[in-house]
Amino acid sequence: FCCYCREQLRERNALCEVCLQDIKPLVSTTLEITKKYKMRVFCVGAYQEPLKNFVLAKGRSDKLACYYIAQLIYQHSLFKHLEVDYIVPIPLHWRRYAKRGYNQSAEIAKYLSKWSGIPMIHALKRVKATPFQSQFDREGRFANVQDVFALILTDEQKLALKDKRLLFVDDFMTTGATLISAGKLL
Repeated sequence: FCCYCREQLRERNALCEVCLQDIKPLVSTTLEITKKYKMRVFCVGAYQEPLKNFVLAKGRSDKLACYYIAQLIYQHSLFKHLEVDYIVPIPLHWRRYAKRGYNQSAEIAKYLSKWSGIPMIHALKRVKATPFQSQFDREGRFANVQDVFALILTDEQKLALKDKRLLFVDDFMTTGATLISAGKLL
């Protein structure tokens, strides 16, 4: 069944063709990590129904929604055309992880890794618990995620990542503050 309108489907998909057409595509954007490094951001679509339903499912501990988000990314974005060496999920703080029981970004990344054959690496740890980004304006969001990540890589892993193309996976982006913070560290 379609996860949004509950219409019966002929094959297992997240959405029926009608609901899939309701996804408003967004143009990719570029975030400046440093003067030298930039990060391209690709997404499946705008944060409105039916995608909003999948993103909010994390609050209901609905891990199946991660599978469907990954499926949408894999099938309906530029993901398959990117040259990537490693997939890096954005981590949750351990308290938020304990409350949800899983990290939605890591779940999405796991499926993308499995389907593409691109290895996933847990390179970051969230070392500070922060309030939800939605509570802040643009400047507040950048301040909220400043210095929240630490590297959890061995020296050997650090060498393996040198000059590699990394794909960060997060379930939601507004200002890009979280991705920039993670990108600066790596």
